[in-house]
Amino acid sequence: MIRSTCTPGLMLALLLASACNSLDGDPPTPATAPVDAGPDPVDGGTGTVDAGEGPDGLTVRVEPSFDTTPGTGFTSCEEHFDCVLADAGCNGCCQQSAVHRSLVSDYEQALADACDAAGPPGAICDCAFGDLVPRCEAGRCVAVERGQLDACFSPANPEPDDGGDPAGCACALEGQQICVGAALVCERVPRAATLAWIAVEDGPCWPRPDNCPDGTVVESAEACLAASSDCYERDDGSFCAVRAADE
Repeated sequence: MIRSTCTPGLMLALLLASACNSLDGDPPTPATAPVDAGPDPVDGGTGTVDAGEGPDGLTVRVEPSFDTTPGTGFTSCEEHFDCVLADAGCNGCCQQSAVHRSLVSDYEQALADACDAAGPPGAICDCAFGDLVPRCEAGRCVAVERGQLDACFSPANPEPDDGGDPAGCACALEGQQICVGAALVCERVPRAATLAWIAVEDGPCWPRPDNCPDGTVVESAEACLAASSDCYERDDGSFCAVRAADE
């Protein structure tokens, strides 16, 4: 160790003391300043927020954009029937998520708590809801655009292999109906400006004469729908077009 020969003077005591410490091998301790941790992550949507019952994944996450994501506890499923659509987001931008039908009330409360914690979302959106279908994929409820479905039912495919509870394909003429092994009606999708086939109990499949006395016989479902808004299948596989498609 190098021995210091410094002798502090009265007026230079502090300076020489620092120099002596340096020569003795002991660096001076730097001064510290307060650290600014930044804004609270729940203030005004500047970070993510989780709210709800933490155990079992019953939470809702709010992103800085005020989009929301339900926790895994809300989305766990075994089949398509388990899943339903529910509102999402904190800013009224017509977002929807898919959650387990038995947990809708719990999810809505967790969503409200998360949005309250995130703070004011700013301007409310002027928007329209998308045409989404709740599906169970890989054990999780997800909202899928109808046009992206792997399978859906229609007059051309009334019984698709979709693991149970299939969804209807898009259709073109509201009120159009057909009996083709199943009773299908083209109806408006709730909250969306689109049309889709739905399955009903009887509808166009109520008992009607096979000889088609009130319509025109055509060879296929596609031809019948092109000509009529009311079709039913005959015993020989042809179809009866009961009335014009524009009636």
